[in-house]
Amino acid sequence: MRDEVLDVAVTEDVRRRAARVRVLLMDVDGVLTDGRLFYLVGPEGQTFETKGFNSHDGLGLHLLVRAGIRTGVISGRESPATVERARILKMSYVYQGLLAKEQAYEEVL
Repeated sequence: MRDEVLDVAVTEDVRRRAARVRVLLMDVDGVLTDGRLFYLVGPEGQTFETKGFNSHDGLGLHLLVRAGIRTGVISGRESPATVERARILKMSYVYQGLLAKEQAYEEVL
């Protein structure tokens, strides 16, 4: 039933344009996360920053990779959590510490 609803809602034009998608690039904070940052204290007493990612987004990104679509992030912040999440999701592109993101975008294209 759900597939039938999806088939009706998606026009042939949308299907044709979607079939041409080869790469999905996105920001991280506020896109793959809800924008919150968590500051935790490690075993040596040092404070480190981390963030929470949505597992449902992860499933969608895994499906994209499985379909042959490359994925990646371009973030203004630097975060080991982002690197690890990108590794788990088999992202092709990870750019961090870039407030001006156009150069990374052009490089990927």
